[in-house]
Parts: sequence; C-alpha cells; structure tokens
Amino acid sequence: RADTGEAIPRAEVELSATDQATAEAIGDKRIVRTGADGAFIFADIPAGKYQLEAWSNGFTESSGPRADPAFEGRTGGLTLLLKPGEKLENLRIRLHPAGVLAGQISDEDHDAVPELDVYALLVKFVRGGRRQIIAVGRAVTDDLGNFRIPNLPPGPYYVRAGGLIARPMKQVGLKEGPAGGMQYRNTYYPGTSSLDEAQVLHLTPEGINAIQFAVPTERTFTIAGKVLAKSPRDRAEEVRYVGRDTEGYGFSTTGLGFAQVAPDGSFKTPPLPPGDYTLSADVTREGVQTELGYASVRIVDSDEHADIQIGHAIDVRGRAEAPQAFSLGGTKIALETFGPGFYLLHQGTVDSSARFLIPNVPPGENMFTLLDSDRNPVYVKKAVCNGRDYASTVIMLASGTTLDCNVTLANDTGVIHGKVMNGDNPVAKMVVVLIPESKELRRIPRYTLTSKTHADGEYRISGVIPGDYLLLAVPPSPDNKHFALDFADNHRDSAERIDMNASGVQKVNLKLTSLE
Repeated sequence: RADTGEAIPRAEVELSATDQATAEAIGDKRIVRTGADGAFIFADIPAGKYQLEAWSNGFTESSGPRADPAFEGRTGGLTLLLKPGEKLENLRIRLHPAGVLAGQISDEDHDAVPELDVYALLVKFVRGGRRQIIAVGRAVTDDLGNFRIPNLPPGPYYVRAGGLIARPMKQVGLKEGPAGGMQYRNTYYPGTSSLDEAQVLHLTPEGINAIQFAVPTERTFTIAGKVLAKSPRDRAEEVRYVGRDTEGYGFSTTGLGFAQVAPDGSFKTPPLPPGDYTLSADVTREGVQTELGYASVRIVDSDEHADIQIGHAIDVRGRAEAPQAFSLGGTKIALETFGPGFYLLHQGTVDSSARFLIPNVPPGENMFTLLDSDRNPVYVKKAVCNGRDYASTVIMLASGTTLDCNVTLANDTGVIHGKVMNGDNPVAKMVVVLIPESKELRRIPRYTLTSKTHADGEYRISGVIPGDYLLLAVPPSPDNKHFALDFADNHRDSAERIDMNASGVQKVNLKLTSLE
C-alpha cells in the first residue's frame, strides 16, 4: 500500500516484454499472485527489457484506461532491464487505495432511471485556458437507478448522467412522448446542465456513496439534408457530426457520430439534443480523399435541414515572410481548431516562392501556428488577413470562405531561467509557468510556457515570445489549474512580472506559490 506500506496479499503481478527481442524470448506475458506477505517471484526469466505491473481489487490499477496522466506517479508499474545471469530482488510496487463513487439517478417525476450511463469525469485545463473533459469511469444504473463506479484514484471528480437508456438491440428514452424523440438531458451532479454550476466531488479511499440527483427529459431532433457534389461521379459515404459547446473538449457533451448517405446524396442524423453542430462530408477518388464540405447547424426546438456542398470548405492561402537567416522552404503553417471530441490541425507547406495553401479548414474558431518542432524559436509574429492581424487572436471562419493572408515569422524569442526555493531549500519537480499579462494572449496556446524544476531547483524556459508576462512556481496539480485563464490574476501577488525583450535572457529566482 502506498499510504501505509502494508503488504497486499493475493495481488496479481504481470511481467511483460517492452521490445520485440524480449517478447520473442519470453513468449506470453507472465502473471503471478502475491503471498500473504505481498511477496512475488518470477523464475527462469530470459534477459531483456520488461514492464512489471500489479493490481488488486480495491486499489487503483497500474495499467489500463484508468491510469490517467492526471494521476502521474500514482500507478505502480516498474520498467526493468534484466541482464544475463542477473537477479533482481527487493523490488517494490506501490498501489494506492481506490475510491468508489456510488449513488442513485432519478427523473423529474422522482422515478428511478434504469440502464442509463453515468460517468466519472476529470476536468483538466490546457494551454489556451480551455477545459479538457476526460471520462475515467463509467457505470450503468440498475433497475432501481443505482450506480457504482469503482477503482478510481483519489482526487477531484465530476459525475454526469444522461442520454438514451440501453435496451436490447436499441437505445430509447424511457418516457417516450407521443411524438417520440425524447432523451435524458446530460446532467451534472447535483442537478445542472452546466459544468460551471456542477459540484466537484473530492474522492478519498473511503469513497462517496450517497450521490443522488435527477436527470430531466428533453426533446431531441434530427438534421436532414443532402450532400451536393460537383460531379455525379462523386459520392460521399457518410456525414460526420459533432456538437459545438463551451463545456470543453475531449469528451463530447452534445453529440459525436455518423449518418449514412443514401445513393441520392440524402442523409438524416440520429436524434440529437438542442445545440450547435458542425457537419462534414468528403468524397474520395481511387481511395484518396479529394474534397470536403462543411455545414453549421443550430438546433433550438425543431428538426433542421442542411445541405453540405462538397468543395465549399474554407481555403486559407497567402505568402510567408521570415528573417534573412531563416529558410522558409518546407515550413508548415497551420490553423488549429479546438472542439468537443476533437483537436485538429490543418496545415500547408510553404513552397519555393514563399506561397502556402491550407485547404479544407473547418468553420469556427481557428488560430495560426507553426508545426516545425525543430524550429521552436520561430513563431508567427503577424498574420494579416483582410487588413486585420490574427497572429495573437482567434479567427472566425465561415464555410465557403477563401482567405488571403500575409504571414510574418520571427525568431527573436528569449529565455528565462533561475531557481525555485522554499525558504532556504531548492524545490524539485515543481511547475514553473509563464503566463501572458494580456487575457487575450492567454487564449493562444503558444504564449503560455512551462518548465519543471530539477533536483537542484533549477528551471529553464525557452522560446519566449517578446511581451509582458507573469511568472510563478507552483506544485503540479491533477487538473493543471495553472492553465486556467484567471489563474494568474488570482495569484498576482505571488507572481514575478517579466518584460521580455526580443532575444532577451533573464534570470529570475522564484518562491513556491501555494495552490490553496
């Protein structure tokens, strides 16, 4: 046990190869159980590279879908290199006690809702201040509406239930209205459809066993239309739809799926709740995707119609300029798009005449960036489209748009380095975060930079775009709250203000900031 050091009997321990040569030598992975004293042994093992993992009922797993990056360091896996004739002894695998989220789901009539999906969700912040919603546990309610989600690492969670109930061969709404098209509204504990109003549950190994809330029913609607191609020979196979909302991305909250396209080009989505949706379709020739089309639809209180015009996507083209010593050839200029359930990069390569084309960009919010990881100091300094600079702000694009832009690159980034201290002692494994003072710039991911301190407390942040920043050192947190848009303002008294000049180098020592 990671908390008390006690031995865990009857735990399963798995030894598996991590490279092809070792896999051929050992064959299948091997599993043993621990004795009463927690001891285990693997005998007659060929030399090689291995992963050693363990799990036991009531403890967080050391592998599998619940080993989420948000809980780095909580899992018990070990990476081993076994040499010929070597004996590895006194190995220690530490498992953290797991927690359980349990309760009951009812509807607006106080009736139990059976066969409904209930999710345990982690919410993390990412650069740009956006929230990422991660489903780390799932249960289906029983006939009394009860649910139980076990094997969760202790930490902060949200609980959400809703959608359609599972019946043999299909999913339906339990209280189907005369006109049909009903489902349970996606609802967060303690009974709200908004994540901002939801209550976070701080799970401990003792568990939380009395989570009760109601999920009301809501009407659902469909989107129907046609995929219109330029040539009768072109035909789309399916229409993809994704809900656009402000909850976050990574776990769709308003819909993500496919609708088949009939031979005449018509399509109809499954029932969807009210919300904003982006529809897309493409045609292929000889197995290669050639053209795309998009449509944006808002469902309010009725079925909607939308045609998707193939070839009616967004093209962004233009010319790139760069410093004299920088070679533009092969540089990849991109537009990045955030949304629930997806994170997309659409790119174009700068040719020998300094021109670029980014084809088939989806409508909505996009941001200019570069994809050249080996040219980290280079960034988009200007991106002038129709007389406005979009280098440090989002650009809203509508279907059917062709945009001409002049993009200027720069390589005058700076460096900040120093040491983090807690009193007279250097602090290792802390997060040093550089946050723009401008709230608008905080929405652009490349302006917020981080570094981790070494054993001596030293840190180094490279690629700093000239401008005004706030610099803080904070403990790592499961939800990466230092990426939240208001984090710097809430901790301004603890921050160091940085005025970074072009190609500047600054040494800044920091004191650790509490996240309480």
